[in-house]
Amino acid sequence: MLDYLNRHPKHVSAMTILERVGGYALLWRRGAEEKRPAIEISRTSYLEQVRHVWPVDASVAVVAGEIMALLPDPPTPPRRAQPIGRIPRRPPGPMAG
Repeated sequence: MLDYLNRHPKHVSAMTILERVGGYALLWRRGAEEKRPAIEISRTSYLEQVRHVWPVDASVAVVAGEIMALLPDPPTPPRRAQPIGRIPRRPPGPMAG
């Protein structure tokens, strides 16, 4: 596997690193004190593996904007028919007693 990865290096965007590091930071801040060392080790390990980073400049932003325009709109979140905690009651039927 290492031989394959050395021949075919992974390229990532600077924005990918920003999002990943932001995720690690949120996890670290919200995590239990005893889990923080493991989170920091994972973060450091990820950053040590990053070799080829594509910068985000105007041309990259233009291409990303054009690609985003090709994607369909994200779905809207589902709507609830009734507020949470309010269960509609059924009207009494012929078998109601």
